Amino acid sequence: MNCERKFKGVWIPKEIWLNKELTPMEKLYIVEIDSLDDEETGCFASNKHFETIFGQKSANVSRTIGNLKEKRWIEIEYERKGKEIIKRTIRIKRPPYPNRYYQNDNRVLSKRYEGYYQNDKESNTYLSNTIENNKYIVEQIILYLNGKADKHYKSTTPKTIREINARLKEGFTINDFKAVIDTKCDEWLNDKKMNQYLRPDTLFGTKFESYLNQKQRVKTTRDINIDIKDF
Repeated sequence: MNCERKFKGVWIPKEIWLNKELTPMEKLYIVEIDSLDDEETGCFASNKHFETIFGQKSANVSRTIGNLKEKRWIEIEYERKGKEIIKRTIRIKRPPYPNRYYQNDNRVLSKRYEGYYQNDKESNTYLSNTIENNKYIVEQIILYLNGKADKHYKSTTPKTIREINARLKEGFTINDFKAVIDTKCDEWLNDKKMNQYLRPDTLFGTKFESYLNQKQRVKTTRDINIDIKDF
């Protein structure tokens, strides 16, 4: 099977690697499926593909994929022609891929932290998954901020968590947070007076949307350090 891959990283995320509910082979399947999923069309790999990649028998492949579906790590869609299955699409459904997970589940996106969902038998499961997803997103946002602004903020600070969750509840995404961080770092990073405001409570507070809609400053030659030795 000749597939065009889209690897999202060079290691297995800790949310998978340290997950005790997954077997080692299931963890590898998740990474393999994600590498073949372009986020729009999904992963079309057949059981034969997994047999070849992992050296497993067909029955073991079916069992592993079935276990991942039962554990709610993947969702599977079938396209049929009569009784014959002509196409199978597999998508990752749970963290560590929160952007896609939120976009594919409007209940999680619109009802975050508003209690249990009415008429939803799986409300406890959704609420638990939402809390875990938000925890991962907070970690990624703070990690990105620390890297861009050369700071050392913690993702476990209650006020930081409240501010980020408030913006998530309003429907903003992790990419929106990154855009705000990029914009304000570009504006404040080299300003001794304003650099102190590159902090979660300022960036992710009530002015978040205005920062998001702010156009990035166009850099001039004054902003660029040119070393003549580079030419």
